[in-house]
Amino acid sequence: MDKVSIDFENCYGISSLKHDFDFSDYRSHLIYAPNGIMKSSLARVFDAYQKGNKANIRDRIFLNKNTNHRIEVDS
Repeated sequence: MDKVSIDFENCYGISSLKHDFDFSDYRSHLIYAPNGIMKSSLARVFDAYQKGNKANIRDRIFLNKNTNHRIEVDS
């Protein structure tokens, strides 16, 4: 795995996050955000993908907002 591309919108409190993580030179990345802002929400999206529950990903506050999520590996 050399590259992971993510594109999230309205996922567990993440209003919008689009980023390409390149692991070809370094095997890890540091993600910083103040407590309660993003890290747990990011983990919940990856956990839902891992468990096959992609249909359950949604915003926790604004339940009527459309949710978009995409994770691509080595694309």
